Amino acid sequence: MRKAAVMRYDRTVRLDTDFAAAVARTRDALAARGFGILTEIDVTATLEAKLGHGMEDYVILGACNPPLAHRALDAALASLTAAEANG
Repeated sequence: MRKAAVMRYDRTVRLDTDFAAAVARTRDALAARGFGILTEIDVTATLEAKLGHGMEDYVILGACNPPLAHRALDAALASLTAAEANG
């Protein structure tokens, strides 16, 4: 029997700095490349508040680059329009 493939969606980078500085550096790097932060989820605080479960520092930054997002949406809409015209 074949094993199911496992898809990893994470990327681990080890930094010689504290968590707050790492998040700040990440924000700066994203901003330098035209990305803005649309959402921020403090997973640590959320799990503590909702479940009383403590864990290491963990934050999810939802970043968006408007020009890239616009191009992607245009391409997706164009392909949907083409599919409808041929369907």
